[in-house]
Amino acid sequence: MAVLLLAVGVPAGVLPTGPGAGLPVSWLWDWLGQPASWAKDPKGPQQLLGKGPDGHYQQANRARDSESTVHAPGELQQYQANQPKVQNAGTGPAKKGFDPGTSKRDAAKSTDRTDVFHNADGTYTQRVYAEPVNFKVADGSWKPIDSELRADAQGRPQIGANAFQLSFAAGLPRKLDADGQLSASAADQAASAAEDLVRLNPTKGTELAYSLAGAATRRAAVNGAVATYPNVFPGVDLELMALATGTKETLTLRSADAPASYVYPLRLKGLTPRIGADGGVEFTDGNGTLVLAMPLGYLEDSAVGRSGEGATSYAMRYEIVTVAGARRSG
Repeated sequence: MAVLLLAVGVPAGVLPTGPGAGLPVSWLWDWLGQPASWAKDPKGPQQLLGKGPDGHYQQANRARDSESTVHAPGELQQYQANQPKVQNAGTGPAKKGFDPGTSKRDAAKSTDRTDVFHNADGTYTQRVYAEPVNFKVADGSWKPIDSELRADAQGRPQIGANAFQLSFAAGLPRKLDADGQLSASAADQAASAAEDLVRLNPTKGTELAYSLAGAATRRAAVNGAVATYPNVFPGVDLELMALATGTKETLTLRSADAPASYVYPLRLKGLTPRIGADGGVEFTDGNGTLVLAMPLGYLEDSAVGRSGEGATSYAMRYEIVTVAGARRSG
């Protein structure tokens, strides 16, 4: 059995007060006697089908767009989603890209730090480098830098190709004295001193050449871009390396008795030396434009510490002096 409890609240002051006042019970019965509005649809106008008394409607079968029915002028067809034809098609073989045997380097599209290759399948490959690998030639294209040393007509090890010309001392044939030691005669030392240790032509009409005073440069031992000269001084070996941007010199001191200072006689053409703000040597042309720079060197101990490297010191300085009208750097 279901029980419906109904509570009705009326705000104070709405109903009269006093004897005989209040909400008559008959009102509640009248309210409960009303039919429920949700029990059935109320009476309303009905849509008539077919022909009515006034002749407004006409009986007709329901028509669909798919049927062969004549449409009224301007009437749109029923919407149908576009369904394109699906055809199976292949993309062909995958692109292979760079192939060392067939890909062609494009010298015009390359730069000083990039190489561009045109591949046989129509694609392009670009290689990017951290250091310069090409130099620009007269026609505007980029030619690969070749720092490998080869002997020139005078026997001097020189680089293969770059924007500048660079060669190192050929050195003298090694001679042994009676004790089997390398000869260090005065004649040999004089011949070594007369030869340019490094000869660099950065631009047309300019040249930087220098030697190492008192050094005995024996025949250079060449390996790739490096030329080594052992025992240029007692307990001192010299190494010259050709770089893409110039040259690097390393003196290895194998004895505590090795010299602490070195003099480099300069032979300059179209260049003037000066000490730069950072302590290095700068070379300018006739217009005062910086052409070459020799950074300040450093010393590194051969004893390796916990860091995996030897202790490094920058306690070095360069000085330019004039001796008998000739400039020297040391």
